[in-house]
Amino acid sequence: MSNSMTNKFKQNIKLLIESGKIDEAKPLLEEYGKIEKNDLEFFSIASVIYLMEGNSEKAKKIIQEGLSRDSSNFDLLYNFAYLHHVNGDISLAFEYYTQAYNNATNDEEAENASVELAKLRSEVKNKKAMEKLAVSHEKKKIVFFSKGDDKFLLEVISNLSSEYETKKITITKNEEFQLIDKWMKWADICWFEWCDELVIYGSSQSIAKRKKIICRLHSYEAFTRFPDQVNWDTVDKVIFISESIRRELLPELKLEIDKTCIIANGLNASLWSYKKRKPGLKIAYVGYINYKKGPMLLIQVISALYNENNDFQFHIAGQFQDKRDLLYFRQMIKELGLERNFHFEGWQKDLNTWLEDKDYILCTSVLESQNMSVMQAMAKGIKPIVHNFVGAKEIYSKNYVWNTVDEAVKMVTESQYNSEEYRGFIENNYSLKKQMVKIENLLKEETKYRYFSKGILPFALEEKINLDLASSIIDQLEIENITKIGFTYTESMIVITQYYVYKIAFTKKSINMLLKEMKKYEMIKQNIGLCELVLSDIEIIEKEEFIATKAKKMSSIKDYKDAIYILDILRRNCIGIKRLEGVFKENIFKTLGSLVKFVDKKKIEKVKNKIEKAIEKNEFHIGPVHGDLHSRNILNYNEKIKIIDLDRFDMNGIQELDVIHLIVDHMQKERGINWFNQVLELLYGKDDRILNFDILLDRFVSKEKFNDLLLIYSVKRIEEELNNYFYDPDSSKLNKIWLRQLDDYIDLLTKQSVLK
Repeated sequence: MSNSMTNKFKQNIKLLIESGKIDEAKPLLEEYGKIEKNDLEFFSIASVIYLMEGNSEKAKKIIQEGLSRDSSNFDLLYNFAYLHHVNGDISLAFEYYTQAYNNATNDEEAENASVELAKLRSEVKNKKAMEKLAVSHEKKKIVFFSKGDDKFLLEVISNLSSEYETKKITITKNEEFQLIDKWMKWADICWFEWCDELVIYGSSQSIAKRKKIICRLHSYEAFTRFPDQVNWDTVDKVIFISESIRRELLPELKLEIDKTCIIANGLNASLWSYKKRKPGLKIAYVGYINYKKGPMLLIQVISALYNENNDFQFHIAGQFQDKRDLLYFRQMIKELGLERNFHFEGWQKDLNTWLEDKDYILCTSVLESQNMSVMQAMAKGIKPIVHNFVGAKEIYSKNYVWNTVDEAVKMVTESQYNSEEYRGFIENNYSLKKQMVKIENLLKEETKYRYFSKGILPFALEEKINLDLASSIIDQLEIENITKIGFTYTESMIVITQYYVYKIAFTKKSINMLLKEMKKYEMIKQNIGLCELVLSDIEIIEKEEFIATKAKKMSSIKDYKDAIYILDILRRNCIGIKRLEGVFKENIFKTLGSLVKFVDKKKIEKVKNKIEKAIEKNEFHIGPVHGDLHSRNILNYNEKIKIIDLDRFDMNGIQELDVIHLIVDHMQKERGINWFNQVLELLYGKDDRILNFDILLDRFVSKEKFNDLLLIYSVKRIEEELNNYFYDPDSSKLNKIWLRQLDDYIDLLTKQSVLK
């Protein structure tokens, strides 16, 4: 259509709208949209029609789709502001009228936006509210890079455009790569839609170290040279569509799993007309026909179904990508006598309508990240017949998956057919809304080095610290009011906030584990008596000094006043003196039960009997415990005492065990032996140094309970060692040595002479 004809066509539509003849304007606009897909004025005019009809949802969707193509279009911004205004959202209306004013292309547009802004100001009576409105936060900017294949991207951009300023950049030639530099500078977040040449280039630029970089890897890229060429050190997150692709690539790329996530492509089921269906004779295949799609298997399934019932009709909506496949299909269709039953119908602009009379959707692929056409058909209530491609059963219910041609035929010819189930499967597992929540949560993670860019620098040398990991952990743990960050030589991070001192051993730990540990601090916040142990009123240590080395170590065995100070506070918060029962007892016996894999069962029973006797005859102080109390976790600086490293903090623990741990830790470190040998020496009465701890024992632990507590302590330590071993069995040689010695250790615990 020529420019003059296009303008005349649009002018006629506008005249009809101005005359209120919406019903006449709509079909003309739909026709125009099919011809001129990329004309932004189409989106603007369509939004006006929907607004006039009072259909806010459709108006919002069409505006967002237009803004995903050009986020600076005046008409779309103006219409979006109007939409928010009529819906009563003054803040967003103000924001979009302001954006419209800033993007006006002439005086008239600027005047129109200015008038609306003035109206909004007059509506807001409260001065403080107006000030808040005027200084509303600037949107973050996201740039999306692709080479033009945006079928999975447009809805993402559309849904994000109300919260973010978005820009989609299409790069089709090498000489356009400079656009990547330009728009990476503009953006806060850079999204590379495919793992291809674009992210290879973008990740290699120095600016990538200062931007949040996201790469979405679908499936085909996993089997190309591209992933090996990406500088993954500068990429913050890799979005995989399916677990099977991630599982294949992680070992090859040596990516940390925490740097990746699984977010499937979402489907807006409301866009696919649904009806309750029943078994029929029309079988659909949608997509390219290439080696990945299993073309020879497709022909074999079609042939088998035809042989079962020659009334079956096979409809193909797609395109051959290799002429050899086309020649093969022509030959085999003729050889198998399928000429009257095989219908090749090419690409479909309106797949929803094309699928309307189909009864089954067939997939014969060898590998897919999802296969969206199958899911689109399922949203319409059409039964899926999915070949067991790599990862298929992780994506689809096993009831929809077949291994052999005979199984595929059986699935088509059986009477079982449940349209509600197929649509429900998509809505429950792959709805666009659910996938967008995951994407939005991912984007809300702050940009790289957020805490360090504010002048909070590590005490250790920067090249020794993984700042990417440190920043990510702080963000995800949502630690607030940070005043200083430091690092210890033992690979732990010390975070000083306005209120607390946190010690986070962040290497080789998942975020989920760290989040679980951080809840310990939340428990303390609820207890004023304990807060004085962690409140950060200490002076900030100078840059060359490490916090951990400032822990005052006991220079002599009598110097444990800091420990007594802490143990006194814990004891004041004791909730009672009682026998071990319920969960306490269950956990101890559960640990012993888990040792069967490594230790003779008879030995375990003997230890269990000894533990049971120890529990029956003693009562213990139950209340808050540190769980890992030793000199290195006691911070004494300028006579201000704090505890750190609360990974094992428990509000309802056995308080005497804190004392036992403090003593055992000190004695074993002094001698340079492992903890279980130290416990054995104490049990057998071979270490007279225990006499040096009389003050601690007299104050917090009855000497009569000491051996029984050592036995219980041993089981608790074994539990911790097992947890460490199963979490990362290769993390240290110590674990393997300990596991080999475990049987001997349990054997020594069972000796009659151990307990006095």
